[in-house]
Amino acid sequence: MTVEQNKALVRSFNKEAFADGDLSATERYLAPDFLNHVSGQRGREHMQRIIQYVRAAFPDGRQQVDQEIAEGDLVAQLITSTGTQTGEVLHMPWGPIAPTGKHVSWQSVRIYRIVDGKIAEHWAVRDDIRMLQQLGALPEGRPPHK
Repeated sequence: MTVEQNKALVRSFNKEAFADGDLSATERYLAPDFLNHVSGQRGREHMQRIIQYVRAAFPDGRQQVDQEIAEGDLVAQLITSTGTQTGEVLHMPWGPIAPTGKHVSWQSVRIYRIVDGKIAEHWAVRDDIRMLQQLGALPEGRPPHK
């Protein structure tokens, strides 16, 4: 596949799975032995649980691709995610955060590796601190310098 096809594949997966909530997107877009490096877990079923969790916590959630770079079998994206927290957010070490009704926005960097037309691996780094601040689970700003 070309890098443009790889980018389109990743965008289609994210739209269908996370924006539309279509769990069958994992069958169409993920390799059977898909590896999520964030959790260290393999398999489409694991990603289906993540999709369900994200959709339950932020049912109106949307993702915007701010930057996208592809080379060879890799696609990297800078994404801004937004949504209203109407479901529980399970966040360690603070534990669950009850629904707040707050609309939040956070960024993440995601990298995908494509093999034989399927997403085989995924890495991500999210700005969870910013999201937790917006939900009221962490204070805003920085502590004063002494």
